Amino acid sequence: MQNTLNADLSRHFGNVLKGLNLGLGAAEFGYEGYHITAGEEASWRNYGLVILPDGTVEDQLVLAGGAQSFPGFSPANAVNASRNSQSAYTDVELDLNKSWSIGAAGRFERYSDFGSTFNYKLATKYNIGGKVVLRGAYSTGFRAPSLHQQYFSYVSTTILSDGRLGQSGFFSNNSDLAQALEIPKLNQETAKNLSFGLTYKPTNRFNLSIDAYRIRVNDRIVLTGLFGYDPFGSPIPELQALLLPYGADAARFFTNAINTTTRGLDLVASYKVLWGKSRLEISALANFNETKADSILNIPAQLEGQEDIYFSPAERGLIERVNPRQKFNLIVNYSMGKFNAVLSNVYFGKSYRNGFPFGVEQTFSGKVVTDLSLSYQFSHNLNFTVGANNLLNIYPDLQAYENSYFGVFKYAPVQMGMNGAFYFARLRVDLGKEKINTAVLNN
Repeated sequence: MQNTLNADLSRHFGNVLKGLNLGLGAAEFGYEGYHITAGEEASWRNYGLVILPDGTVEDQLVLAGGAQSFPGFSPANAVNASRNSQSAYTDVELDLNKSWSIGAAGRFERYSDFGSTFNYKLATKYNIGGKVVLRGAYSTGFRAPSLHQQYFSYVSTTILSDGRLGQSGFFSNNSDLAQALEIPKLNQETAKNLSFGLTYKPTNRFNLSIDAYRIRVNDRIVLTGLFGYDPFGSPIPELQALLLPYGADAARFFTNAINTTTRGLDLVASYKVLWGKSRLEISALANFNETKADSILNIPAQLEGQEDIYFSPAERGLIERVNPRQKFNLIVNYSMGKFNAVLSNVYFGKSYRNGFPFGVEQTFSGKVVTDLSLSYQFSHNLNFTVGANNLLNIYPDLQAYENSYFGVFKYAPVQMGMNGAFYFARLRVDLGKEKINTAVLNN
């Protein structure tokens, strides 16, 4: 549950140099609530666990609760948490002359569970000869851990590091188990962002923009590997003893394990052509980006020696290599009278999987996905559209057998999903202020 209440004020002052825009936001109030309710006992209890007279727990039989891998929530998972926040901001943009403008913004926020923070942004824009505009910005950022990152927990059946089925637990950082393993409590993420770019518009028909950016995130929140096993998949007896009362063989936590740096470049070009009642617009977009995690982890001293568990190679692969580093999009939009057609071809670059903790290194080749929609405006309030997403029914490369959970998952949604083609027809009726969208065919 999330509720937000705020008030905003803005005004333009035309007599201050070449123009001043002032924005203010005050008395903003946010409330978040997060609830998990325990299910019925038979859905979660492990009836094989027995408490001995000395208070220790013994797993006499393997009788995990639930009818499938994800059992019901137990009383230990139940939570009723909330927090509130108050904030205020100001945003100022000043035109120094016809060519140069500067801007600044600041935001103060107080969280009931993470204290206060102040973040700001500085930006500038300069117009050269009416055709080229240079721009740049620097800003800071703050993100408090979400309530589910702080409080969500469960135990389910999964494939463990040694390749066998077992009970893997996800535990909150304020749990007794986290304290026993000396897992630190979550802190907020902070960021520093730098960007600069230009736009070039020699005519009304052609427009080009280029933007480069660098994003530095400190104390980024990620999932740990499986505590209870060493990096080679062998169980650690003393950790297994800690996990046994929770009905788990392994445990994972959210931690502020890493700092990351993302660098990228965006290019957008568009060209318009008019022929009588016909209009053709061609847009080309390209994105190049790379995210790297620091080699030195934010690991507490008591967990040194367990770096590959605290931030596993699998998690590093998810952050650094699973997402493609290149993406290109060519969009052709043609309209004539009441008819409109949009054709889009998107190229997703290569993606990689490192195979940890079991499986093999795999490269997924780049793919092109085509979308097409055709629309006709019968009247001012009646529109009909037919089209297809992934028109040519393109799939990612097949997963290597070792990475497919023994052939269960044929494809991995590494770049553009694994659902294949989606065809649709849509009728839209506009009744004054209200619009009715009716999908008449989905396949």
